[in-house]
Amino acid sequence: MIPIFSIRTVIDCLLSFHYDDYNVYMVENSNSLITKTIMQELTTYLIRNKTSAGLSNSFTHLHQFNQFYQQAVKAIRLGKANTFNQYHDYIALDLLDHIRQDQSLNSYLSPQIQKLAKENSELFKTLKLFLLNHENKKQTALDLQIHRSTLDYRLNKLEQEYEINYEAPREYLYVFLSCLLVG
Repeated sequence: MIPIFSIRTVIDCLLSFHYDDYNVYMVENSNSLITKTIMQELTTYLIRNKTSAGLSNSFTHLHQFNQFYQQAVKAIRLGKANTFNQYHDYIALDLLDHIRQDQSLNSYLSPQIQKLAKENSELFKTLKLFLLNHENKKQTALDLQIHRSTLDYRLNKLEQEYEINYEAPREYLYVFLSCLLVG
């Protein structure tokens, strides 16, 4: 059931075509209710056909089409198993991938984090996951499938052996971005 607006309004705002191996659905610069309705209607089709769709940011001019098509494709690739992937949910990951491709940025990354990533992938993974979990020890231990005391031991080892400190906001940001960009 489509609420409030007519089916004609939705059809006027939706353009569908097949390109390469993708079914592409373009939504005209529309309101969130129309976009939500289109997503709900397409989800059943996507699940039934074991496929996924990407939704780019909205655009208003035809010359922007390629840019926003690329956003939709990136949303599909970054979303992987999801049936409907919106680019705005993955924009930070896309930005990190873009930054990661610039080799000149290595000089900006934390030397301690680079050393850690090369020497001890287990500790690196622990730190990265701990930071991604907003320093939640319980969740990090669950995600790593280790005991909480093992996590405390690893975090202490990071501070002692690699001199990694993320207490101050600037240090935290530097360590966190370095972890995301190193690997």
